[in-house]
Amino acid sequence: MTRFDQTGVTLTKHQNNAALGVNILPDAEMRAYGFTDHAPEEWYLCRKVSEDGTTTLNLTIAKDGSDWAIDVLDEYFLQPYDYQGLLERNPDNGYARAVADECERQYRLLPDAGTYRCTITDSKDESAVRDVRLVVTADGKVGLYGVDGKALLANGKDE
Repeated sequence: MTRFDQTGVTLTKHQNNAALGVNILPDAEMRAYGFTDHAPEEWYLCRKVSEDGTTTLNLTIAKDGSDWAIDVLDEYFLQPYDYQGLLERNPDNGYARAVADECERQYRLLPDAGTYRCTITDSKDESAVRDVRLVVTADGKVGLYGVDGKALLANGKDE
């Protein structure tokens, strides 16, 4: 495993790849996912990513979605936990591998949850095109809603 080459990559002020992003959900959904907003301009999430609970994934997101920061921290020593560097030097490091796997699982969950604007059709000839919202919750539930906020049922009849 080698470090990623960032030559030619546009970075945010927190040194994240600017081509990547996060989905900002409505406040209630962000809180349900575990985010707090004690700082009014940002969302903050802390998740344990090790079995012993001493290593955490910390995600801070600007509420306007303009930037975000990810930190994986060793809570015992109050410093960053560089699991990528450890795995680069020793791919068989079981603890670092477990942390990497859990971080990856969390990274995959975060962008999937959110509200997406979509256009759908109810007919084969696309004569009934309409805008809808697809909502994916943090626990993987999916719902389709009309622009009026009413749920759409699977048989095509609105609630």
